[in-house]
Amino acid sequence: MKFSEVVDALMAGKRVRKTNWDNSTAYLIYDKEHNTFDFYETLDEEECRTQIYTALSLTSKDLTYDFWEVVE
Repeated sequence: MKFSEVVDALMAGKRVRKTNWDNSTAYLIYDKEHNTFDFYETLDEEECRTQIYTALSLTSKDLTYDFWEVVE
């Protein structure tokens, strides 16, 4: 999935993740109400929001690599 598809998925309310993240339960989701990108992961068997971003900080690798996926 290319990054343009990632943005479309996020804006549609879907959870997305990088396949190379260490925590396989981690994902990013867009919160329309607060206009933030929230990072969730499972800690001690509980799903927790661990970071809140007001903007997406991306590297050139984020934009060009094909390691994004929608979490079902």
